[in-house]
Amino acid sequence: MSRKRIIIVDDSRADLSQAKSFLEDRFEVVTAVSGEELFSVLGNFSPDLILLDVEMPVLDGYTVIKMLRADQKYSGIPVIFIAGRNDPASELQGLNLGAVDYVYKPFSLPLLKKRIEMHVLIVDQNKKLMEYGKNLHKLVDEKVSVIKELHSMIFEIMKGMMNHRGVFTDNSASRVRKNFEIFLSALKHYGVYQDEISKWDTNLLCFSSQLYDIGKVGISDAVLLKPGRLDQDELNEMRRHTGIGEDIIKRVDVDGPEGALVMHARIMAATHHEKWDGTGYPLGLGGQSIPLQGRIIALVDVYEALVSDRPYKPAFSHKEAVEIIADNGGTHFDPALVEVFVKVADQFRSEAAPFQ
Repeated sequence: MSRKRIIIVDDSRADLSQAKSFLEDRFEVVTAVSGEELFSVLGNFSPDLILLDVEMPVLDGYTVIKMLRADQKYSGIPVIFIAGRNDPASELQGLNLGAVDYVYKPFSLPLLKKRIEMHVLIVDQNKKLMEYGKNLHKLVDEKVSVIKELHSMIFEIMKGMMNHRGVFTDNSASRVRKNFEIFLSALKHYGVYQDEISKWDTNLLCFSSQLYDIGKVGISDAVLLKPGRLDQDELNEMRRHTGIGEDIIKRVDVDGPEGALVMHARIMAATHHEKWDGTGYPLGLGGQSIPLQGRIIALVDVYEALVSDRPYKPAFSHKEAVEIIADNGGTHFDPALVEVFVKVADQFRSEAAPFQ
């Protein structure tokens, strides 16, 4: 598999050198010291992502991204802004101009690499899903049926592993899938994130939702099944399950419609503990920098956790769970998703009914 290509644009040659040295073991990296040089480089080098300094002479980062978005050749390249100071108003301006993320100097190079990997993964996912959509009519029904049957067998085996380890109890995985499906139907009905959802095969997405917590098979029983609160060391171990889950799923590297299923599962495993306000883990993503699949499964997961008995707590009532989720719109959860959830919450843990 060829390495992804990145252009780093920064008028600080020291910062350029440091970032390039750290990233080039994972990516093919080209640097530019100005916006003008970036466009010169783009003539000969097609990147998968651009790291763009905000504060540069002549052409600042905001001017550069406007030029990129205005040119059809470059408009689809994801841009991560690099800023020298934490300024929420400037960050909002950059995101409104089309940046996918914002990092501040001095940045953590390992965290920067992880964020780049996540955004490149999302771009790959969208390309594969669009290609799958274009070629869907060419697929033979029998082949699709065989593919789904094989994946169903694999997923059932993996679910069995999760149940054996106590990751899920009773029919928790099935309830998560059913509630996820109800929620997706509601989002489509109310036209929330319709453009993005329309690109997905929702049957594959709902099927893959059952594996978002598979990383917990790598957590020790002493932590996973502990009654009562976890101490800080135990909490740190528990938080490893998002990375473990992503690593397990990404080993299944396939193309075609089955690849989309794996891609959805990987993204949900990696991002279901990110929070809208940026206080989640493992990457501290915030807002729409969190993939939509991750934002949806996060809400469904918390609902399931709240209404279920767990070693560390008794179950909340459905009403209490809905109130807790509603109170956390805009902090833990995407407020647009919470608004829809409140409208259809009574359908959770029941058969989905047609919307009136």
